[in-house]
Amino acid sequence: MIKKNQTQLTDVLERKIIALFAFGTSYQDMRDDVADIYGISISNATISAVTDKLLPELQAWRERDLEPTYPTL
Repeated sequence: MIKKNQTQLTDVLERKIIALFAFGTSYQDMRDDVADIYGISISNATISAVTDKLLPELQAWRERDLEPTYPTL
């Protein structure tokens, strides 16, 4: 999955980290899950680098225009 001297994670591993982040998983739990599933250790800095890729998208979502009213039942 991760080759010697590889500097970037695979898309599969990045998606796994992002999914765990979306569920509110702590960095320690993310590291433990990745170690259990893939048999590798990753640092908090690596996790931060992956999750930081979401920041522009999250900011755009926070700043989106909202409808003036929302129907409720």
